Amino acid sequence: MVPIYICEDQSEILKQLEKNIRNVSMIEEFDFAIALVTTSPEELLRCLKEQRTQGIYFLDIEFPKESMNGFELGKEIRKLDSRGFLIYVTTHSELLPETFTYQLEALDYILKDDPAQLMHRIRKALLTIQGLLNNESSEVKELFTVESAARILHIPVDTIDYFETTYKKHNVALITSNQYIEFHGNLTQIEKRLSPNFIRTHQSYLVNRSKIQTIDKRHRTVLLKNGSTCLVSRSKIKELKQLY
Repeated sequence: MVPIYICEDQSEILKQLEKNIRNVSMIEEFDFAIALVTTSPEELLRCLKEQRTQGIYFLDIEFPKESMNGFELGKEIRKLDSRGFLIYVTTHSELLPETFTYQLEALDYILKDDPAQLMHRIRKALLTIQGLLNNESSEVKELFTVESAARILHIPVDTIDYFETTYKKHNVALITSNQYIEFHGNLTQIEKRLSPNFIRTHQSYLVNRSKIQTIDKRHRTVLLKNGSTCLVSRSKIKELKQLY
């Protein structure tokens, strides 16, 4: 059973969120259970330190009386539960880009000033989570989350062939066998988010090692299994030649 944590500074909205989440979980027969309902980010973190299991987090952004805001709370949650699902519920739609500034990989961003839509969006978010959990094999599938064209996308890491810089300043492209997704970011930050299975072959390329087929030392390129080629810097040629 997956625990749900709700952290909201206004008591009335906290009760409303709890009621809606319980109703949706009961109607849809989700294998979820509310583990904590609180107005305190510190209490949530204390509880999480004792549990250490993958959870679902409905978080407010503003906590005027607390030492941290919702984004800072999300960052602390990520240290304890890297696979958890973060869902922000707020009145401030203009703060959406901050979830990416903090590199939180939030699943959804729900506006709470529309009660009719609130229930619908909670149901939609929980259905998405249930679908992701159902699709997981015995080995957890790692996802890479990006914001592109006002959409939040969750891409299985093992399907990514490579990342490359684009002609647009501060933009990066993610390439799979059937997708080209351009988004705001840089390769250095992306490399830190990924496992060592991705190698920086060149200042403009970050390549999935498992997708490399051959190395062309003469032309300083790697040929990928999908037929694409990526540049390789002189310093990386020797390292790659030892692996392939």
